Amino acid sequence: MSAVGGCSAQSATNPADRRSTAPSASAAEDPRMLSQAELEASRLTEKEMAALGYSSIWDDSSLKDLARRGRTAVEPMECIGLGDVIAGGYPHASSAYAQVNYSPRETAMISGYVVLASDSQFGARDFLSMAKNSLKKCDRYTHPGRGGGEITTRLEPGPSDNWGDESISFTALSTWQAEDGPMDRRQVFTLVRSGAVTIRFDLETFYPAQYPGKRVTPKINPALIAQQVNKVQAAQRN
Repeated sequence: MSAVGGCSAQSATNPADRRSTAPSASAAEDPRMLSQAELEASRLTEKEMAALGYSSIWDDSSLKDLARRGRTAVEPMECIGLGDVIAGGYPHASSAYAQVNYSPRETAMISGYVVLASDSQFGARDFLSMAKNSLKKCDRYTHPGRGGGEITTRLEPGPSDNWGDESISFTALSTWQAEDGPMDRRQVFTLVRSGAVTIRFDLETFYPAQYPGKRVTPKINPALIAQQVNKVQAAQRN
């Protein structure tokens, strides 16, 4: 797994799966936060991920570990909402955090994370609102790379599928100068809110600027989103 956050095994999505993740009366009326133990138990298991065509491992990163990274500085500042989604993927006041690292089984060139976080319903809504506003106003931004230098990220909205209580999806195309030459990173994101819980899905792949073959933008299997959102909503109803 890369440390930066597909062509997934694209299985057909049952329309009932997609409908089941739409806002429902029970979900809207039950915004409850999940504890750390509940959130961890709400992750898809290795067996469930394998059935969707992914290799996966539960990550033991904690909120304390993530806090040490700090917030990514972006320019212009109107892009900060999307910068937060891409760099961390969770509201800053979250009380619980859990993560799954995963990759399509047919290729090691694509990898990503499923990030679950529990905040107040206000905090979760604010996180989605900031991301949505940034996506309306911002089509590109720059930020410092972890190893120095500057990364330029271009943003493209869509697809417009609806998940949970609300969601957004977008593609981030980044370029920067690495030690061995220019690099190109392609990332896809879907951010979902279910009550007080946010779920970020992403997949990414890297190419050297001189890569001679066809460049592929990853795609997230809709069945993965449906199954993970359903599992979180079931935990919130219990």
